[in-house]
Amino acid sequence: MRKFIIIVLISGIIFPLFSQNGYLDFKWGMGMDEVLTMLDIVDTGDYTNHSPFPDIFDFLMYYRHGVELINRFNNEQLISVKTSLKIIDGKEVYNWNVYETRFWNNYYFYFENGKLFGVVFRAPSVDMLYDLRQNYGNEAIVNFGKYNIDLRVWQNKNRYILRYKSNSYQTDTIGFFDIQISNKYLDLCIESNRIAKAINANVLD
Repeated sequence: MRKFIIIVLISGIIFPLFSQNGYLDFKWGMGMDEVLTMLDIVDTGDYTNHSPFPDIFDFLMYYRHGVELINRFNNEQLISVKTSLKIIDGKEVYNWNVYETRFWNNYYFYFENGKLFGVVFRAPSVDMLYDLRQNYGNEAIVNFGKYNIDLRVWQNKNRYILRYKSNSYQTDTIGFFDIQISNKYLDLCIESNRIAKAINANVLD
């Protein structure tokens, strides 16, 4: 990665001073080729879009639409944003393949039409909550109803910043997402679930 990044180092995690439009030198809107160049790797076509840690973008649904999700869908499994944006009852709700993910060099990248809008990574130390509070202030604690999930969310200018804590992992999972693009998918996801619920209710009637 380029060496001109201006950073603050606090307790082992890197926080950018002037990178409000992405994370470090990963800027929202970058193409896949640009990201690969920054990572200094060659795209051989041999990649995975599956992350070895949780897809915390899904958890943002419970921050933006938590009350409705908990009230209406509490007896079901956790909602997946990507699989919810699909064809329902023969009608295309949204072309969910537009939103893509890639796992490269221990980063999980999110792209819309080939343009970057999210970065997720494993934190370098055990608990980053103190450092995140020092940089971004007090967080929102997300309620997942019956699910025991510890998610904290900050809104910092045009970014969502997430910290996910799990007993299954020794370190935290941290995510940075463009707010505008994220909200579009989160709102489409809740709408598709409303449609599915309405369809299922009519079938049962």
